[in-house]
Amino acid sequence: MRAFFYSFAKVSGVIRMLIVVAGLCLIAYSWADNKLNYTEVSADILGFETVCEEKGKKRICRDGAYVAYRSPADGLMHQGTVIPSSARKSLELTHLKPGDRWTVLAHDDKADVVKVD
Repeated sequence: MRAFFYSFAKVSGVIRMLIVVAGLCLIAYSWADNKLNYTEVSADILGFETVCEEKGKKRICRDGAYVAYRSPADGLMHQGTVIPSSARKSLELTHLKPGDRWTVLAHDDKADVVKVD
């Protein structure tokens, strides 16, 4: 019986290590995607809005900013909504007001794609 629990603990440790490695790979992929496909641009805050989506029986609402930015894809001004994915950027969003400038990531090839890292 003791051998069974010892072997289970070894397998459990390997699984935990694989989960950590997979998480690090996802972080590395996200970082590389941002560096290769996005350019930091300064955007003007036009206003704020709450974006809601249905996930199963739950309704999830998040605050976003409506911004105007110059796209590196075509050099023209575009407008879009950015929803922060990190707690740090969400906190920054609470301190902004219309007319402020905020650094966002605009896609190098797709003019209408903008996000906040």
